[in-house]
Amino acid sequence: MIAWRVAVALLIVAASVPELVRYAAERRLYQASAVVRSVFSAPRGMPNPGNLVAWAISLASNVAADLPRDWRALNLEASALLIAREPERALGRYREALKLGERPEIDVNMGRAHASVGRHDLAAAAFLRAVWISPALLSRLPGASREALRPQLAALEAELVSGRLAAPPALPD
Repeated sequence: MIAWRVAVALLIVAASVPELVRYAAERRLYQASAVVRSVFSAPRGMPNPGNLVAWAISLASNVAADLPRDWRALNLEASALLIAREPERALGRYREALKLGERPEIDVNMGRAHASVGRHDLAAAAFLRAVWISPALLSRLPGASREALRPQLAALEAELVSGRLAAPPALPD
């Protein structure tokens, strides 16, 4: 009877260990996300934002290793890289996140990365794809991009309603 109880207790512990690792990774992801949000929304005179961003990049990278099938850590790391003015590295991490499944948030962020290096055609394509998937994101885009997308969205919707839309808007790259 005691051996049976010990075996059950060991099984419970063995089943809990992966969840404890995941829980710890989720907490670190939350911390890194809070830092990125605070740096992004901070006034220009914030002391040493570079150190905070570097810490967030490192933490998000470590979390991505602990949550290998979760796009959020890759997206967060890429966003921190974008804040750190490393758009090409950010695009690489966004592409890795897309391999785990498309999310409109990733598409918007890819558009921001493309725009930051002057590839406005690719940025517009990424924004269009994002708002096609989730129209609520239209309000989160910069004003000029938002207004440029409205007629394109209306045209796509008209094609969809008439049955002429062959495919959704493509992602750049």
